[in-house]
Amino acid sequence: MTNFSKAKLAHFFSKFFGPPVILPLMLVFLFLETRAFEAGVNFFYLGILLVLCWLSPVLFFAFSLKKGWIDDIDATKKEQRYATYSLGGLGWFLGLGVSWLMNNEQFFRYYALVLILILLLVAVTFFWKISVHAATVVFFYLLINYFYHWSFFWLLPFPVLVMWSRWYQKNHTTWQLVGGTMAAVIIFGILAL
Repeated sequence: MTNFSKAKLAHFFSKFFGPPVILPLMLVFLFLETRAFEAGVNFFYLGILLVLCWLSPVLFFAFSLKKGWIDDIDATKKEQRYATYSLGGLGWFLGLGVSWLMNNEQFFRYYALVLILILLLVAVTFFWKISVHAATVVFFYLLINYFYHWSFFWLLPFPVLVMWSRWYQKNHTTWQLVGGTMAAVIIFGILAL
């Protein structure tokens, strides 16, 4: 594979399997798998969660890029991640109350575990540039396989390719990717017990 095609592949996996795509997919996946949709009002609550946990941080990030507060789409400088990640963490924290209103214990439980992962990633970011891409894609991979009794184990190349893409593009070191992966595995371990 030429360097040009490697670069295109890395760009694809980095963008299309990153937190702005994975996190709303994970919310919708949990909504469907826990059958939260059975109560019609929960579609409204899901909309609120998507605004709090996904749309608000994404729009703020785009605004920050336009204003020059963030240098690039990857927020390569750790310090430029603080505001967006904090807003995302706040959105997920406020969403805990919304998820409770859904009156679906299973959805609430899984939401709380994703919240713990998000808050851990936000906290670590203030001290070290952990890979949120690795953490979210690995957690989603584990979650899918947990719900489907490991019948989707063959999806493992996707998290691996996302981590490779972040490393190839020099967005993260190997240890930052390992840190994100371990955060996901540890939080998932709480779920699996």
